[in-house]
Amino acid sequence: MLVVSRRPGDQIVIEPSGIRIVCLGPQRDKDGNITQSVRIGIDAPKSEKILRGEIAGYPRNYQPQPEEEMQNRGN
Repeated sequence: MLVVSRRPGDQIVIEPSGIRIVCLGPQRDKDGNITQSVRIGIDAPKSEKILRGEIAGYPRNYQPQPEEEMQNRGN
């Protein structure tokens, strides 16, 4: 799992699929207070299926096991 810090407007691009993830900034409540949620935008080719984790079957607070992290890094 890649973990990065991003500021509003910063992007992450996944190649070669061309998926672009944009940090839009923190979510605000109706009074303008910053909440614990962040807003992200995902721009992907129409051929790519984008699902929220809970829809794809991952638990809400999914944390990969250390061996999964190593496999995801290609080691």
